[in-house]
Amino acid sequence: MRAGLRGIWLALGLSACAGGETDSVGLVNLTAASGDGTTGPGETSGADTGEADAESDSADPVTSGPTDPTAPTDPTDPTDPSETTDPSETTGSPGLCMFAEDCDDADPCTIDNCLNSTCSNEAIDCDDGLECTLDSCDPASGACLNAPDDTVCDDGNACTGVETCSAATGCVAGEAVTCSDAQACTMDACDPATGMCSFEVIDTCTSGDGCCPLGCSVADTDCTCTNLGVGATATSSGGGLDSTGYGPGSWVDGTDESSCSASCDNQCFGWVSNNSTPSGAWMQLQWGSTQTIGSMVIDGEVPFSCFPGSNRTLAGGTIQWWNGASWIDAQSFSGGSGDLEFDFDPPLQTTRIRVYNVVAPPGGNNSLAFEWYVYEPLGCTP
Repeated sequence: MRAGLRGIWLALGLSACAGGETDSVGLVNLTAASGDGTTGPGETSGADTGEADAESDSADPVTSGPTDPTAPTDPTDPTDPSETTDPSETTGSPGLCMFAEDCDDADPCTIDNCLNSTCSNEAIDCDDGLECTLDSCDPASGACLNAPDDTVCDDGNACTGVETCSAATGCVAGEAVTCSDAQACTMDACDPATGMCSFEVIDTCTSGDGCCPLGCSVADTDCTCTNLGVGATATSSGGGLDSTGYGPGSWVDGTDESSCSASCDNQCFGWVSNNSTPSGAWMQLQWGSTQTIGSMVIDGEVPFSCFPGSNRTLAGGTIQWWNGASWIDAQSFSGGSGDLEFDFDPPLQTTRIRVYNVVAPPGGNNSLAFEWYVYEPLGCTP
């Protein structure tokens, strides 16, 4: 169509020139047909380019050209990809619900519920009531996890053993350390920091501590005067014989002078062949194991008590103890009469004890004894 118009304008121009006149005002700038809307120098755009030209321009696809990407788009155009939705135009409320399913927050560790058209998402309570478990919820499954933690149960005392945590019952006490050496005279203790035992020897004479230390007397109420003599074997250098009923065995049979008749004819004593001059005569007690001897009593005859007119007391001698290789003097005595009492401080540790060079008083012979008592503490008497 644009070519036809061009022909018309050319014909008109040619007609005008045919008369020898040049009409520059009526000419149309042919380059304006390109559609750029510009006019050149000396060109007139004109207010009215002709109806046919207007129709030609609107119909010609060439003149429409490509779409300008910088041109603004219509925000009301539903096909415009740049158009965004106004949040104020959304409908409904996220807090409103009809069913519990409407309130699902996709968290397994919450309980979803709908109450009065309002959603709630309450955390699952995994507290098992035990102080030593770490309570939590598994975010993957919603299952409760209650992991035992032994450190919560530790009381910091190694002597009470190792405390543990049970997922069922809570803290479980450990097995206490037992520090006992079965010895009465040691102070058994456990160190709370290490759990190690110590055994400190008790060497003080204190009543009520259950111990009678070596060298304590009966002033310590824990010291018991038990006669060790009844567990010994008695012998002598010669004199009475057990077969006759008047031998050394009578010294350790547990009966003293008070059990004898007035005439002493019931075989309740033993005697040693001696006189008033030291001659090596001896009387002895022996045990199968080492004994601690702190005191000793020999129940002797009071002059003329058994045999009126005679003198058979233990007048003197030397007390000795066996050290495993030889006899050691402990103490000597003289002028003895009746019962004889001795204390040994420090106590003797031995398996054998004897009275050596035992003598009778002047003019006497064959000294006798009714019972021989031996004790561990000092100061014991029958």
